[in-house]
Amino acid sequence: MIAHEEGCGNRGLEVALTWSDHLCLLGPEENLKPLLDKLPACDLPNLWKPKADQFHRVEHLPYLGTGKLDLRRVRELAQRACAARRDAL
Repeated sequence: MIAHEEGCGNRGLEVALTWSDHLCLLGPEENLKPLLDKLPACDLPNLWKPKADQFHRVEHLPYLGTGKLDLRRVRELAQRACAARRDAL
């Protein structure tokens, strides 16, 4: 799942939401606050609304040469982020 908000000729606000060991939100750090501010108003069940501690910073989301989101790489990034979190605990 990807959240996308149009920006001035660019990709705008983007994050990828996936599931690894837990709900995992990937994206640039500057996208965290705007997204968390908008989540309470969305129609998602609370179980699917990520918390701030489920956000994992990546400089940019991986895209294929076709311009589509690279779901395999998103899943790999999420698994690595979850493993790093487990190791830190």
